[in-house]
Amino acid sequence: QNRMVAMVEALLMAGAAPWDIDEALEAAGWSPGPLALQDGQGLDGTLARWRAGGGHRHTILERMVQEGRLGRAVGVGWYRYPGGGGAVIDPLLEDMIEEEARFAGHRRGDMTAPCIVQAVTLGLLAELVEIFEAGMAERMLDQLVGAKTGYGPSGKGLCAEAKRMGQAEMAEALAALRGRFGSAWELPAALRSTGEARLFR
Repeated sequence: QNRMVAMVEALLMAGAAPWDIDEALEAAGWSPGPLALQDGQGLDGTLARWRAGGGHRHTILERMVQEGRLGRAVGVGWYRYPGGGGAVIDPLLEDMIEEEARFAGHRRGDMTAPCIVQAVTLGLLAELVEIFEAGMAERMLDQLVGAKTGYGPSGKGLCAEAKRMGQAEMAEALAALRGRFGSAWELPAALRSTGEARLFR
């Protein structure tokens, strides 16, 4: 969950809008998108988990919580929920993201749906490698992604996807994403070594 929080912050700073992220990932099989999911869970809880995990300052999420944007329960979070109904885009939030990105020295640009899907998928695969190396069974990993956290495309084995990609290609793609977006795409220790990570054997 915290890896997802970090990726969202980086993608927003780089130029994506919250609804761009959800729309791209929902088209790739997520249900719902990660930001709609966070709205349902409550952004104060998301921020509390992030802080408990020792994450760096998350400027956008922290400002949202400070301003009372706590999610669906209060009618506003990443989206607005007028009259307790469905999610609608909130242009004021995009203005706030632009402002926070400018304060942080980021130059925002256009971001395509394929770029968003690739970045998030690779970030999740990196997290799976780390958890697998720590001892979790492969079958439990795929259950963890969808059923336990809600983060990930339903019915899709991400461990198998990582194996199809291969260790060298994954390491190269992650390095490129880290260079573009930052530390949320850090290479797992197992991919930084010269040997083969257990997941790929």
